[in-house]
Amino acid sequence: MPQQQIATSIFDFSSRPGLATLASLIVLSLIFVSVPAAQGQTFTVLHTFTGSPNDGAKPFDGVVVDRAGNLYGVAYGGGIDANGCYGGCGTVFKMSRHGSSWLYSTLYKFQGPPDGNYPAGVVIGPDGSLYGATYGGGIVNQGSCVLDVNGCGTVFRVQPSPTRCANALCPWGESVLYSFTGLNGDAGGPYNGDLLFDSSGNLYGTTEWGGAYDWGAAYKLTHGRQGWSESVIYSFDVTGQTGWGTPQTGLLMDPAGNLYGTTVWENDYAYGVTYQLQPTQSGYAGNVLYAFNNNANGYLPAALTFDPAGNILGATEGGGAYGNGTVYKMLASNGWNLETVYTFGEGEGGTGNRLTMDAAGNLYGTGFGCGGGNGCVFKLTPSNGSYIYTDLYDFTGGSDGQYPFGPVAIDANGNLYGTTESAGNLNDCLGEFGSGCGTVWEITP
Repeated sequence: MPQQQIATSIFDFSSRPGLATLASLIVLSLIFVSVPAAQGQTFTVLHTFTGSPNDGAKPFDGVVVDRAGNLYGVAYGGGIDANGCYGGCGTVFKMSRHGSSWLYSTLYKFQGPPDGNYPAGVVIGPDGSLYGATYGGGIVNQGSCVLDVNGCGTVFRVQPSPTRCANALCPWGESVLYSFTGLNGDAGGPYNGDLLFDSSGNLYGTTEWGGAYDWGAAYKLTHGRQGWSESVIYSFDVTGQTGWGTPQTGLLMDPAGNLYGTTVWENDYAYGVTYQLQPTQSGYAGNVLYAFNNNANGYLPAALTFDPAGNILGATEGGGAYGNGTVYKMLASNGWNLETVYTFGEGEGGTGNRLTMDAAGNLYGTGFGCGGGNGCVFKLTPSNGSYIYTDLYDFTGGSDGQYPFGPVAIDANGNLYGTTESAGNLNDCLGEFGSGCGTVWEITP
């Protein structure tokens, strides 16, 4: 198999806030096939991150797919290794198909304060631009902001240059829409870039700290003539028996404007909750729909998704009969009562990631307790009110990757895409928690 040119670098990725890498510019990605996946499918590594200044490392949130089949994602570190960023401030990348190969390009390198650093993910906006959030960067202060992430975080937009570019590999321009302060009730530290647009073009998201009680916040960005303005629409609070806080996932919105999400704070009351934020004349009222208690229904809920009927589907990272997590459904027509529809068994893919549903109602996800501890990609097929589990691919921790954090993306042809945080080329990104800078992968029918 052909190999990419590798530039060795050494990093310690022992925790997400300190993730770092080197990335940027353009690399023509080779494709090599690993092994056949389940059901006659084929697993392929599309790109191996190297950690060099011309590449990225440690993708943390999967990829998104546009209508043309291009893939977009972020490397949590990489790019510019300066301005207080540990090893690199992070990058946004694109992959486009060219015949039988894929062309990898770095669209933007984050620069650190006053720009963002450590991007947490991107979505494709109604205008075709990429919108996302960075966990750090922006405004640096000594208050609520966590010092080792170099600031309170930002919401950003990345879009092509307004002037015609000579080739398809030109970098895109970036603008910071809002810089969080983490002070005086403002939000701070967006753990995810899974932003939500409403029909008016307003943006919604969450931060895992900040807000009035410093236990996280839900925020709204409104676009006007003077640019984007931010408002905290709900402050999470963990005090008291029913306290709940530390939201690490994005939000869903129903037709009535209610917002839904999860928190992961653990106390005597719950090991995370699924919640609703209901708009009222005086703001948003928070309601706990279900409090997880480390029982048969699981604990530490991941990001949510709607099914076509408006019911909520989600997964838990742990708990259940085998301790590997569960999949649950909450029916809108039944007061959002929770029903466990699948319990992950021994060696199966319990997940802390959002599940992805295809047009046939099948669910896809990535787990990190399966694959011998290296992670896996799985499919859940509906069957008589429950699901049948199929292991699509087990990662080896070698050239194929390791730890597939982030959801699965599906293109119009039913191909699956995602990323691994580690492994790939084991000579790069050497650290306490495994070697390798990660990969982008595809599973084809």
